[in-house]
Amino acid sequence: MAIEAAPTDVASILRSTVEEFRLQAKELGIEMSLDVAPGVPPVHADTGRVAQVLSNLCGNALKFTR
Repeated sequence: MAIEAAPTDVASILRSTVEEFRLQAKELGIEMSLDVAPGVPPVHADTGRVAQVLSNLCGNALKFTR
């Protein structure tokens, strides 16, 4: 598995992930919200891998939250 690290806008990935799961959460009666401080600097990371981890976390949270 190759890691392609580069300056990454984590806030943007977080917003995209929350939007990806917002409808599913609403259907389950769960409200998803996101509060990111302004001016969060980019981090050196693999954008795809970070998105995958966040997606897995949100998917599991929705799956196991009553």
